[in-house]
Amino acid sequence: MKNMKLVTPLMILLLPFLFVGCGGGATSSTTVTIIPDVVENESSGGESSSGAAAPVGFGTLKGKVVFKGTAPKLSVLVKMGSKVADAAICSAKDVPDDRLVVNAEGGVANTFIYMAKVPKGLKIPAVENQDVVFDQKNCRFVPHAVIMRTGIPFMIMNSDPIAHNTHTFPKKNNPFNKLVDSKGQSLTYTKEESTPLEVKCDLHAWMRGYHLPLSHPYGAVSNENGEFEIPKMPAGKHQLRVWHEAANGGFIDRKLQVDIKPDETVTVMIDFPADKFSGN
Repeated sequence: MKNMKLVTPLMILLLPFLFVGCGGGATSSTTVTIIPDVVENESSGGESSSGAAAPVGFGTLKGKVVFKGTAPKLSVLVKMGSKVADAAICSAKDVPDDRLVVNAEGGVANTFIYMAKVPKGLKIPAVENQDVVFDQKNCRFVPHAVIMRTGIPFMIMNSDPIAHNTHTFPKKNNPFNKLVDSKGQSLTYTKEESTPLEVKCDLHAWMRGYHLPLSHPYGAVSNENGEFEIPKMPAGKHQLRVWHEAANGGFIDRKLQVDIKPDETVTVMIDFPADKFSGN
């Protein structure tokens, strides 16, 4: 009996290893609790450590943002030949107002459509670099609106033969405010922003653009036809945000509901009602 007091704790410690080493099924509680975590991180189903069901499968979301009503015609920001700073470049031709760009069919460009919160337990695809380039051409920011991943540097360029400074106005990240020449500047956002942040050039006051840093790839910006696509979205019901700088309060829709099916494409039409347009 005296020796049993020494042997019993040792056998308890070795018991999980004895089961595994014998080639039988994993029956210890230690082994079983590891398996769901691995399955969940691969986004292939099961229960997450928080108890939430993991997404199963991926699909594609496509859509179009359409202005409903008569779209206002905005005046040009800089008329050709105007006496402005660096006129040889900045007023060599008209500089349009990119605040609301609507094509002949009503398609609205530069609309942000993005997932505000990813499903619990979803493993976010890792990326080592991104091909985002934010340029300054003919005294405009190009593209006017862009999404980038957090934690990964992207390039701010200056294709004009004059000085531009890029000045960001984030809520969560550190602001960036530097002169940018033809060599460009690298910028990395470390935190996700809940809404797009404004970008300006202090040397040319009419220049304005928008950045949206996200920690995941589930977002898009509508093109010149109002069209967008978000591939490889996790299957399930999701709530998206639809944001545009010319909408009252910024949001066209704060809670756009979509139901993504595995290996299928879901198409949505998003209306931008004329009464949501902000004239400011």
